[in-house]
Amino acid sequence: MSVRTDFDVIIIGGGSAGSAAACRAVEEGLSVCVAERLPGMGGTATYGGINRFEQCAGTHGLHEQLAQELYSEGSGGGTKELPNSQIVGRYFDENETGAEHKPFAECPWALSSIGAHGYGMFFSRNDVHHVIWNPFAYLPEALDAMLRKRLRRAVVLLNTELADCETSGDRITAVRVRNRATGVTSRLTAKVYLDCSGDIVLSRAAGCAAACGSEPERQYGESLAPDEYENTVNGCTLVFNVESLRERHIDEVPSEFRGTGNRWLRDTIAANGVGPVSCFTRYPHQGDININMLPTMEGAEYLSYPPDEAYRVCLGRVWAYWHFLQTERGLDHMRMKHVFPIVGVRESYRLVGEYVLTQTDCQAGLFRQPRADSLIAYGAHSLDTHGARSKKHAGQIDTVMKIPYGVPYAFLQPKEYTNLLVACRGASFSHLAASATRLIVTMSQLGEAAAYASADAIRRGVSVKEANVTYIREKLRAEEYEARIARNLVKAEHV
Repeated sequence: MSVRTDFDVIIIGGGSAGSAAACRAVEEGLSVCVAERLPGMGGTATYGGINRFEQCAGTHGLHEQLAQELYSEGSGGGTKELPNSQIVGRYFDENETGAEHKPFAECPWALSSIGAHGYGMFFSRNDVHHVIWNPFAYLPEALDAMLRKRLRRAVVLLNTELADCETSGDRITAVRVRNRATGVTSRLTAKVYLDCSGDIVLSRAAGCAAACGSEPERQYGESLAPDEYENTVNGCTLVFNVESLRERHIDEVPSEFRGTGNRWLRDTIAANGVGPVSCFTRYPHQGDININMLPTMEGAEYLSYPPDEAYRVCLGRVWAYWHFLQTERGLDHMRMKHVFPIVGVRESYRLVGEYVLTQTDCQAGLFRQPRADSLIAYGAHSLDTHGARSKKHAGQIDTVMKIPYGVPYAFLQPKEYTNLLVACRGASFSHLAASATRLIVTMSQLGEAAAYASADAIRRGVSVKEANVTYIREKLRAEEYEARIARNLVKAEHV
């Protein structure tokens, strides 16, 4: 039986953006192939342990539909308490750590109860928090299964990575993908290619301009940027799950990791007085607790290792940290259940595309930022670096956005090619803008927009640079979302 090798759209990467792009492209009637290096779909949102749709601005997109389906099938968490299909997830009650009713200042190693309304409100420190998407926790295997079900009409190549690509002039003409288990390569062709790989592996292989690290202030006029280029990259996290027990229990650290993370832990405690800080999230129906350490490894350090070695080092740090929590922070009535198989990477290589989103765009807000008429995705999270320290700042950057900000369509476009779009955390952000927009819901929106742009360009026989932005925005219900934000702004002068 012959295997199809020619498609309308080929998507490299099946994470939050790639999955959303594939789902929408299939709905648009396109022939779709997805190459994903992991054994399932969802990327960091499943295999990386970031198993929640965070509190974030967003259109009525795929994330909302998936949350509704997860809820109805009993795989999600929370209750229907807000209109417009919003669902409130349940965050871990810090009382269960033994911290009793102490305020955050007295137990700063755990972020779960920060603020008057818990960690969920932490993501929405702006004037429109009452209309922002609310946290929703889910079981990772449930989301993976749901995505695969939606992609039954697509060719999904799991355990498959990009080997190389072929180009001619301003077009990508083919990609070669390799099965990681067998080593077998396949040559695939498409009308449009979407780089949703996170580390922009296709764009870099094709020779697109890329950046890594923190740009100097003079490059984009960002007030929070350093005076000169710095190799500061947002930190990475290796997430793990634990479960509650009735009796006291201390896990034995595996022999291969005994002592391997102790120096890192001591240095972290010495640096800030408390050690790593974590977000605790309770899974629905199971009682397992998801622990997201902030961070496990500096981003620049992560990029200096081969991926397998970086994971091994992170695993040693996880065990050191978990032993610390059990012996020093009262979590001695729980046990380690599962460490996720990939490191959650917040930032690595980034495209330098037709338009670079910057700190200035994010702080201007969606009504005042440049190209406001072509916005195709949104965010509300603060400029928020984890671990990365600039010489210009004493600590991490955490700058609140007053209202949501948007991402213009030109941001998805590399300068070099007319049939390639980049939709992932490696799209055309500055280092500072990437720290704000990297969240799952925004990445999903980028994937959806890329799919609609591809469908429009293919149907009209034009390049993706000429895709009809009005069509994309209509499909995303962008104007409806922007009007809702405008109606609900607490301070009218922001509009």
